[in-house]
Amino acid sequence: MGGGIKLKLKTNTLVGILVKGKKQRKRALKLYEGNQSRNVQLFAFTQKDVLWEKNRIIGLHKRGGKWKQRHFQFPDVVYNRCYKKKFKALQKLENQLGKAKCFNKITRFNKLEIYQFLRRSRLKPFLPHTYTYTSERLQSYLKKYKSVFLKPVFGSKGNKVYRLTLQDSGEVHISTHTTYPTQICTLTDLPKKIKNLCRGRSYIIQQAIELKVLEDRIFDIRCLTQKNKEGKWSISSITSRVTYPQCYNTSMYESIHPTKEILETYLPKSQRRKLIQRVKKISKLAAKEVEQHYGLLGELSVDFGLDKYNKLWIIELNGKPQKTIYNDIENTKGNKKIYSNPLLTLSFLLKKELEMVKTLSASLIHKQQNPIRLNSE
Repeated sequence: MGGGIKLKLKTNTLVGILVKGKKQRKRALKLYEGNQSRNVQLFAFTQKDVLWEKNRIIGLHKRGGKWKQRHFQFPDVVYNRCYKKKFKALQKLENQLGKAKCFNKITRFNKLEIYQFLRRSRLKPFLPHTYTYTSERLQSYLKKYKSVFLKPVFGSKGNKVYRLTLQDSGEVHISTHTTYPTQICTLTDLPKKIKNLCRGRSYIIQQAIELKVLEDRIFDIRCLTQKNKEGKWSISSITSRVTYPQCYNTSMYESIHPTKEILETYLPKSQRRKLIQRVKKISKLAAKEVEQHYGLLGELSVDFGLDKYNKLWIIELNGKPQKTIYNDIENTKGNKKIYSNPLLTLSFLLKKELEMVKTLSASLIHKQQNPIRLNSE
């Protein structure tokens, strides 16, 4: 008789954190070390650290309290913390490791794509009107809305974002970061001005929403949405960044607070609770829609604006949430959750695969021990 099927199952999980450059390796590990379970080993690496011919990766890890660099085998899963539009190396890693082994396949979202597929969902009522930029459309929508934003399709942190406002006099005021105009022109001269500003980059036109202000300061509502230990979308943090006076770019914030504290200024307790629940529901729906379009994701943030009628607007989604902003909020438990959730989700994915392997193994053993016998006549 044969010896049967023997299947060796791994008890330890090797997680590779993919970062942009070598300087980010130690920084990433410092954030995530201590938040993983005991059977998870972390190391950080860059795209250039992958030795494809040797099936090895040069990685940095911490051992015995010291930082050490050594060759690792390919990890069980990869946690992508790079901010790129297209990432051939990540796709190559997934081909090597297997499906659903690279977490956060896309982190740099295309704003126009995001708008187009969210518009076809239940979230359409929460989206400001958004269009592909052309000089003709810009003039048309300036006349319609009086104020619009020009945003790079692949922009972040408010860089290269311009606010355009059509005055009653017919002048167009162009501003960056603040409401004070940096350039003034006529509608006739506008195409030439915008051409110099955009410099060949792809832009969108977005309807400007008149948001609530807090003592001449604008605030947003950022909802950090992550998968939890059960692989389900959950809410890790809801915060508000408050700008400097007369500034519209919340990435250049003066202070940051839990959103519930900001809302105390405007709404009674019952309405605050309803608004927060709406933020959570919309954010989870947005995360599911984006993942359905882009593939396996584990975290993103949804930025909302609140207008004078207390209506929520989705301003944009971020595929690589900036987590250092939470260091300014005194909430140790919340901070731990922000960094532990991605690792818990990775463990969940591997646990699911392990259960599938065990089930398959049990099925194969059963078939071997109980072969099908055909009756001969």
